Amino acid sequence: MPKRILDYEIEIMKTAENYNVIFKKDEEMPIIIPIVIYTGRKKWNVSGYIQDCRKKLSRLESFRLGNYYIIDNNTYTDEELLEDKFFISKLMLLERMKTTEELYINLKKVIKKETNEKNIKLLKSIIKFIYNKKLGKDYTDKLINEIAKKTRNEKGENDMILEMIENENKALIRKGRREGRREFAIEIAKNMLKEKVDIDFIMRMTGLTKEQILK
Repeated sequence: MPKRILDYEIEIMKTAENYNVIFKKDEEMPIIIPIVIYTGRKKWNVSGYIQDCRKKLSRLESFRLGNYYIIDNNTYTDEELLEDKFFISKLMLLERMKTTEELYINLKKVIKKETNEKNIKLLKSIIKFIYNKKLGKDYTDKLINEIAKKTRNEKGENDMILEMIENENKALIRKGRREGRREFAIEIAKNMLKEKVDIDFIMRMTGLTKEQILK
């Protein structure tokens, strides 16, 4: 029942909008007082407010239906949004861009900065299907190529490292040199560190501990 009442209230508000009862953002909405006439034989035991039917979340008990949090894009600099770890911040940066050239330049920055594979795929879709009209075919193609180049290079580097480790391990296993295998893994790990490869990736590929790699 609370859900149905809420649906009715929203529809009444929409009707008021259609008839210009509320038109501007600073005008007040009409007051709607729902009344249910119950003719059943059993005692009425349905919640009177939809808030009572919602899941409760810790530290959000006071958050009521219709409330919202505001994240004001204007309070952040372009650099802060670009450097922020959350992908949504980078999208907020892109939404600021007024001209095609600004959008293109900042998309290039975001592509260069972003390292999460899923986010890069999402960014590719955003460029192809959302920003493509504003960018035009030339800029869109250039950005898609940037993404392809970035993912290809990263994949190529990782594949090369894996192949080096795999080939050397096979040779060492054939010779039965367990200690040599560990020493080679340490040597590879140190070279990978110099190239700023993520340490978790190094640990997975070499089987070494963090302490062995960093000592």
